[in-house]
Amino acid sequence: MAFGVAVGVLIRENGLQDEPQEGTLLYIPEMRGNRYLAQAGDNKTLLCGSEEQFFQKNGTHILYPGMCVIL
Repeated sequence: MAFGVAVGVLIRENGLQDEPQEGTLLYIPEMRGNRYLAQAGDNKTLLCGSEEQFFQKNGTHILYPGMCVIL
């Protein structure tokens, strides 16, 4: 998570298909919510209320232990 923004959110907000080249200007949206380090047994609904809310906040459908997520 860079600048407090999930990588998936940066990809989605900037329409990236490939890794950006050095010097590429990226839009960094303001992220609201608490950061949390996912633990074994956590799920998207438990963390964010629904899978859709998890995706909107984190820009990915992936969740794994040790991942930093926005709640």
